[in-house]
Amino acid sequence: MIFIENYSAAKKFHNELMKCWFLTKLNGRYNKNTNDSGHNCNKPDCPVCSIITKRDTKIPIVFKDFLNYKNNLEILIEGKPNDLRLLNLKYKKLNLTDLESNIIKDFFVKSTYENWFQPKHGLKFLELLNYNTCVYCNRNYTKTIKDVNGNKVLISEFDHWFVKTKFPLLAISFYNLIPSCHSCNSSIKGEPKINWDRALRNYIHPYLIEKNEYFSFSYINKSMTENNVKINVKKNSKMDKTLKLFKTFEIYNSHSSLELKDLIDLRFKYPKNYIKTLFKDTFNSRLTEKEIYILIFGVEVEEKDYHKRPLSKFKHEIIKELLKEK
Repeated sequence: MIFIENYSAAKKFHNELMKCWFLTKLNGRYNKNTNDSGHNCNKPDCPVCSIITKRDTKIPIVFKDFLNYKNNLEILIEGKPNDLRLLNLKYKKLNLTDLESNIIKDFFVKSTYENWFQPKHGLKFLELLNYNTCVYCNRNYTKTIKDVNGNKVLISEFDHWFVKTKFPLLAISFYNLIPSCHSCNSSIKGEPKINWDRALRNYIHPYLIEKNEYFSFSYINKSMTENNVKINVKKNSKMDKTLKLFKTFEIYNSHSSLELKDLIDLRFKYPKNYIKTLFKDTFNSRLTEKEIYILIFGVEVEEKDYHKRPLSKFKHEIIKELLKEK
């Protein structure tokens, strides 16, 4: 679990994009002769206003009025997680028919997120967010992969903290888009059976940094050939509940016979100060300690950079513990 920081560029891109999208879909394109209440930001590079984007005539009038009321549309686009939760409660009180609810769900989940935002703008959004690995597990990259012809063969995924099936209204809200790998997004988290009214009190939201909520990796040495991953975390804390929700212990313990064993073997094959030896002798002080960790272990050593390379938090904390041992 890694907190998301320094996301202003991604947020600005998302907010401007979604404002034009929603205003055009709700009110149509501005035309002084036929539609003076329509929208056009007049920016030549706007992905929405620079092309013909048609109004969605199927959206119920009662829902349009809801979004146009006070700052509901602004909250929908860029509201903080609890504001989104409260907005969704207001939406539920509209007493829409099943048909109207399905139209709105299809508009947000299918038309807006799955068919437009993710495939067309998800890559740029992630590049601006600049988080290379899954926020939840830090094991897998979150990247869009293209073949030699430029065709996308693997599209980067976003977890919806408020799941799309229960909260379709929030399918495209900024604080509900979490860079995630397929395993955490689908196989592990899926649709958790939790109390959503208390979810923000019980679980960590990656965009809401909580300095008192943290954990660290360690290990238990059972024998010369068997070791288990250990997680140090305050019992029943929000972080503890979040790690359990995402099966973090089970996932990382599966690495016991691989990455963990390799690190422990390396520790016993070389002297305790082998990092310093590499730094002073092998590389003759030409590389920093950070560069050596990247070169030898393929990990980042600063917490703010853990997201850049898979398994950085796990490996760095295990290595630090190994170096403390006598």
